[in-house]
Amino acid sequence: MAEELLQVARAVADDVEGILLVERHCFGRTWTRQQYLTEIAGSPHTYPAVARLDGRVVGFGSVTCIGEQAYIPTLGVLATHRQCGIGSRLLQALLAVARRMGAREVVLEVRVCNAAARRLYEQHGFEQVAIRRDYYEEPPDDAVVMRLAWEESATEPRSAGAETCHAQWSPGAVPHATAPAASPPGGPADQRDGAPGL
Repeated sequence: MAEELLQVARAVADDVEGILLVERHCFGRTWTRQQYLTEIAGSPHTYPAVARLDGRVVGFGSVTCIGEQAYIPTLGVLATHRQCGIGSRLLQALLAVARRMGAREVVLEVRVCNAAARRLYEQHGFEQVAIRRDYYEEPPDDAVVMRLAWEESATEPRSAGAETCHAQWSPGAVPHATAPAASPPGGPADQRDGAPGL
């Protein structure tokens, strides 16, 4: 893969068909087209990102920030484009956005059986903090809750005009995405799979 052909950027409406393809491929079930369009249209708390290769969407992820805590509900790359560093680039972009939005920590869930995704997150500084039993369905699996924390001194200052977050989660709570769209069919366990096979 030529590096210059890969673009990681905020998702736009024209990316929705590609996002649906990635999400169906990686997670089976997805939001509706309209729900993705609503998310892309703008929430001050959520940043949806795509990886485009030669203009085609091959990866998708998003991050939601409330107060000083950010949450990555989904991150996936088409199987035909895994093991090329695309998942890492997407994750780096989401983490950079979380820092600009003022987050001090980022949390996510990943299937216990998803060794590739867990390695990816560990390579970027995430640590396992808990196990959620029977969190996933189709197929059933436990979830590993992973957390990345930044020291206050390491948090990048918010730039002028940067998106900011105002609401707060309860202290110590592991959040679920609060994008304007509803949870995907069957609830978060159907989709919140953490970057499969990156």
